Amino acid sequence: MAGYTIEKRKTSKGELRYRCTVREHKGEAVVYRESRTFGRFGGVH
Repeated sequence: MAGYTIEKRKTSKGELRYRCTVREHKGEAVVYRESRTFGRFGGVH
């Protein structure tokens, strides 16, 4: 099973950034995790 979260963060310069974290579970264990930060929401191409 996989899941994701999107976090809205404010940088020290006051700009907004969005961090997406993707996790894949096998049973209770996390078998894969990756995160990436984007400058605007919907910035995935």
